[in-house]
Parts: sequence; C-alpha cells; structure tokens
Amino acid sequence: MRAQVEARRGARTAHGSGAVHAALLFAERQFHIKRAIGATADMNLPGTLATVPREGAQNYTIGFVAGTRADSSFSLEAVPTGSMQGDRCGTLQLDNKGVRGIVNAKTGLVPSDCWR
Repeated sequence: MRAQVEARRGARTAHGSGAVHAALLFAERQFHIKRAIGATADMNLPGTLATVPREGAQNYTIGFVAGTRADSSFSLEAVPTGSMQGDRCGTLQLDNKGVRGIVNAKTGLVPSDCWR
C-alpha cells in the first residue's frame, strides 16, 4: 500500500515538473515577443498554466518566485497543494536558464531526486 501511495505521488511530482516547464516556455515566449515590439513583458501566467492538474483536485500551484521577475530573468515554482502538501520534494523551482531546484524538501534530497 505504501509503495502505491509513493508511486502516485511520484507521478504527480512528474506532472508538476512538466507543468513548470510549460509555464517557463510560455513566459520566455511572452518576454521575447514583447521585447521584439518594444513593449514591457507581461509576466503573468494564464490560469490554464497556474494549476496542476488543470481540472479536478489540485496538486500544485504554478507561479513566479517572489522577487525574481526582471527584464532578463525570472524563476518559476510549483508549490504543492492538496494531496501533495508535505511531499518529500517540497516546492519545485525552475529559472529561465533551466536550473532546477527544490525548496522545503526532505533533508538529503537533491533536485535530481525530484525532477523527472
């Protein structure tokens, strides 16, 4: 039973990390389009990218890490909610350069343990 619960949590973590990548692509695209036309980049995610999954019980909330939005850089995070609160991987983070991180994770874990 414990193994099944961990397998489901692992699948949800993978879904969360995939959603952060999708949000990163969206944000980069918006930044480059706005910059090309000389406008200020609107660095807000649409609602369809801000929750995981998009329908049903929410497992993660996707958004910008506070204080990281700048003209040339930003970081996104997937904050666990619902059944994923207290997950061993904690909050997943990804910056505009593709650097992966984890915050509030179980002691001893490294990003590669959580990013799939």
